[in-house]
Amino acid sequence: MPPRAPPPTELQVGDLDVDLVASDDFRMAIREDGLPYHAWQVVHPASMAYIRHLVESLEDLNFDDACMLQLDDDESDLFSVHRPEITGVPHDIESAIDTLEEILSRGSPTLVAYQREDIRERRAFQEEKVRAAMADVRYVDGLVDEHMDAVEGTRARIHGARSSKQQVLGKLTAAEAAAADGTGEAAVVASLELEFDEAEDKEIALEAKFMRLWLSVLTLNKHRGVAKRRFEDEVEELMDIPELPGRSEDEHLVGDAEERYEDSVLLLDEFLDMQY
Repeated sequence: MPPRAPPPTELQVGDLDVDLVASDDFRMAIREDGLPYHAWQVVHPASMAYIRHLVESLEDLNFDDACMLQLDDDESDLFSVHRPEITGVPHDIESAIDTLEEILSRGSPTLVAYQREDIRERRAFQEEKVRAAMADVRYVDGLVDEHMDAVEGTRARIHGARSSKQQVLGKLTAAEAAAADGTGEAAVVASLELEFDEAEDKEIALEAKFMRLWLSVLTLNKHRGVAKRRFEDEVEELMDIPELPGRSEDEHLVGDAEERYEDSVLLLDEFLDMQY
């Protein structure tokens, strides 16, 4: 009896020196069956090296980090490595690579929009610094005004104390003269001397308070000068940051790019994991 032929579902190549190339339809059928990538085709080493380069370069980098890295001229360009012809990978993997290059290539619309958004954020932050600096100036101005009011009030009280002291001195002089010629009483003189001493002590205390207040005003004026210079510096820095139109369009473009970036990086990372 002749040997039985193998079932038609089995393919025996034997020692035949042939190249077997699966058809696109066959590849698509396997892909749709959900088999792992490595189960149905071998990725070209150059393609795998390039994918590994992207995954390792973007490892632990969120969208903002990746954009800032590409916008920094002092950092090496992520895509300075030559991209080979990507072969042996599913379409979505190649599409993920294309997406990352579209988003992060230097000069791309996304990076330009991101840079404009970064400028807007810097301007908004600088505007807050200007407002804070202005608030500091106004606060110190208020303190200076309060202290100046106190200075003027104390000055008026000093004038009043000096006037009262002079009046007491006049009474004391008259009382001493009366006591000397026998028409006045020593008790009146003693009382006026005590009143004079109290008036003099009050004047001295008010003068000391005036000096403390005045020194505080001088110190506050120095702080006000510092605050005003800081305000002027913050305003000057704000003027160096352009005010850009088209915010909503850039926000939409950058927001969409961020989602696509995260999806693409995740897809490449998972693909790389499945190769080992």
